[in-house]
This record gives sequence, C-alpha cells and structure tokens, in this order.
Amino acid sequence: MITNGDKAVGTNEQVLFAGASCRAVARSFVQAGYEPICFDLFADYDLAKQCQTTQVEWANWPFGILPHLNPFKGIPFVYTGGLENHGDFLRQVALSHPLWGNHPDVYEPIRDPVFLEMELKSRGLFFPPILPAGSSIPEPSTWLLKPLKSSGGLGICLAKAHSIVPKGFYAQRQIVGMDISLSLLVGAKGHEVLLWSKGLECRDLLGCPEFGYVGSHWPAERLPPFLDHSLVLALGVLLSKTIGLKGWVGIDFKVDALGHCYILEVNPRYTASMELGERGHNQSFAKGHVACVKGQEWNGFSFHSDPVPQTKAILYAKKPITLSAGFSWSTVTKTLESKHNIELCDLPRPGTTMAKGAPILTIIEKGTRWPDLESRLRPLIFDLERTVEQS
Repeated sequence: MITNGDKAVGTNEQVLFAGASCRAVARSFVQAGYEPICFDLFADYDLAKQCQTTQVEWANWPFGILPHLNPFKGIPFVYTGGLENHGDFLRQVALSHPLWGNHPDVYEPIRDPVFLEMELKSRGLFFPPILPAGSSIPEPSTWLLKPLKSSGGLGICLAKAHSIVPKGFYAQRQIVGMDISLSLLVGAKGHEVLLWSKGLECRDLLGCPEFGYVGSHWPAERLPPFLDHSLVLALGVLLSKTIGLKGWVGIDFKVDALGHCYILEVNPRYTASMELGERGHNQSFAKGHVACVKGQEWNGFSFHSDPVPQTKAILYAKKPITLSAGFSWSTVTKTLESKHNIELCDLPRPGTTMAKGAPILTIIEKGTRWPDLESRLRPLIFDLERTVEQS
C-alpha cells in the first residue's frame, strides 16, 4: 500500500528513509530542510501527512523495500529502528544509494555482545556477564534471554534456571536499576553529547510488555555523576577510533543501586529518545549527522542553557483494538491535544487492528519534571484509552 503525503514537493534534497517507524527521524530531516521519502512498517496517519510514505508489510520485511527503491537510485538512504539487524539488506541498498549512516561492515562488531563485552571490559567499563547459545543457565542469579537481532526490547524474556540458551539468542545477567540512554554525535575528530534520558517507570500504566521500550524523559540537567566525563570519553574513543562509527549513536545503560553504570548495547542509528533533545532545543540533529557521515567538518550545536523537559511515552494496547474505518484522528487530536497540552504521534490508520501488547501511539509531553510524570500522565492516558476503545 502506498500513501502520498499532503506535503507539497519542493526543491529540497530528497532522502530515503526506512525502518519500523520513520516518523521521528523524518521530522528531524524536514526541520533541516530535506524532503523525506519513507518506507515504513505502519505508514502511520501522521507520517503519511508529513511526506510520501510506502507501507511495506511485515511478511516482506525488509527485502520487500528493495523494488520500491528502483525509481530513486542514487538518492541517499537513512535507516532507523530495527534495520541494523539486517546487514545483508543494507549492503544491497548501499550498492545503489549513498548510505547516510553506518555501514554493516563497520557497526556489526559492536552489535556482537561477545565483542562488546571484551572491548568494554578492556577499558574498565561495566558490562553484564553473558552466556552464548548452548550454555546452561546457572543459579542463583537472574538471567535474561535476548535475541542476537532485535530492537526496542522485542523478544527479551526471563531465562529458566538450568535451561539451555537457544540458537539465535544469548543470556545476560539481569541488572536491576534505572534505564538510561546516552545519545552521541560521532565524527572524525571525536564526539559530541547530544542528550541523556531516563527510561519511564510507569510501565503498567502504559500497558507496556515487561521488557519493551516504554518511553523516555529528557531531564534539563547536565550529565549525572554516573555518566562521568571519563566514561563518556572512553566510549567516544571506542566508537569513533576503534570501531569507526559516524553520525548519531545511542548507548543504553542500566544504573544499579550502587551507582554502577552497566552498558547494555550500542545502536548505530537515530534512536527513539533523540527527538526529545531536538524538541527541547528546537533544532534538528540531522545536519550534524549528515556532516559526520560525509566526513565533513562539524562545529557542534549551540544548546539552550535551560531547556524545557520533554517526555515521550508509548501507549500499548491492553486488549485487542480495531480502529473503525471512519475514525477521525484530526478530530481526536484537536480535542485531546488541546485538553491535555500534549502532542500525539505515530497514529495508526483508521481500520488498523492492534493486538494486545502492540503499540497504539506516542505521547509527547513537555514541561513536567521527573517526580510528577506519573500523576501527569494518568488522566490523559485514561482519556486516550477510552477514546480509542470507543472508536
């Protein structure tokens, strides 16, 4: 299914995007003056209004994208969430398009947990112990089974003691603590910190599966003590000098009760929390990313000294939901956004069915600080769920 956006075609440079959800990264490039053409799993209502959008069904993902790229040979290609797990697909894309992102030959080592553990520990950084496929899960520690190729927490589950780690998975000792994400811009001369964010803790309120991505809060603060200068510098050197990554990079952490900062994974692409920094500073990170992947000089961003806190929350279906064919998002968003002073994004098209545990939409909220978030979100989530369920 192909949906053409309402946005008039201008003279701006075209860029191709693909991923499970292109909306946030496409918004970044629109703000930077580019014209996005998107290939997306969902082709959400608001993405299709913003730019030309092609929906590629899950059964054909991601190689079903390739035929749609033929009319656009030579146009730069940017990948987002989940496509870093499909190196063979990206290698094919790179044969006919400039890849404005990290090539699989560059980033694949850092996506290997065995390699990542070795590199981090050699630099004195914390990484939870791992067990490869074929290992037996020991007691008494709690271990997680993680797919080797996944994103957004999909496929993660608790491992049973004495069970065998299956092929395509690895086990990692569970660290209990705060979820933290650090966003960097990596270039030939070093790195720049874009933002750090906290993972939301109101998982049950939002109906989020146990290990799924529930959302992020961007505190208007400088780097906290557990993300000290030496840790960030060591990571920057590893990513830029040893691995050779370029452009935006996201690093996920767990911080335990003792303040130990455990690195969980490295994402060599635009991540879900990056748009919070863009919104808070009212600027796009896209031009910096493009400069870095092209090997050009980049002088850094000029950030506000006291930006407004931003929150991104994903609302999940607590039971199966189908939007009626006549459902009107324009009416719903006008009412709810005005009532609750929020922005609703990633809106499913009318007629869409969402299974229990599937994401429904994204809530963007600004101004509320961390301690007050749950009380702020509770009434608006009640309103949203009632509106969607009555559709």
